[in-house]
Amino acid sequence: METLFKERKLLRKIIRLTHKSTMQSVYPNKLGIEFNNFYLNELLSKELLSVHHVNNGPEPNSGIRSIQLTEAGLHFFEFKRERLINFLMRSVATPIIVSALTTGLIWLIRWLI
Repeated sequence: METLFKERKLLRKIIRLTHKSTMQSVYPNKLGIEFNNFYLNELLSKELLSVHHVNNGPEPNSGIRSIQLTEAGLHFFEFKRERLINFLMRSVATPIIVSALTTGLIWLIRWLI
C-alpha cells in the first residue's frame, strides 16, 4: 500500500498516542490537525484508521469523537518492514549469492582442468 511521508508521520503519531493512553482511541485535540486534513482522509480511505462519530452533522467529518487504529493501521510499519526485507532478499541477496556460486563453480572447474 502506497502512502505519503506525511501520512506515515501522522500514522506514527496516532500509534504513539494510542500506546500512551489506556484507551485505544485518540481524541482530536491531541493531534493538532484539522479533520478536513487531506492526510487524515487518505488514512481513513485506506482503512488504516476508523472514526467514531457522536452525531452526523452537515459536513462529512463533523461530530468526530475519536480516531481508532484498525488492525492494518496498528501493524502497518511491521508489514512495510516485512515487504522491504522480502524485496531485498529477492532482488539483492539472491542475485549476489547466485553470482558468487556461479563464479566459484567456474573457478573450481578451471582448477580441475
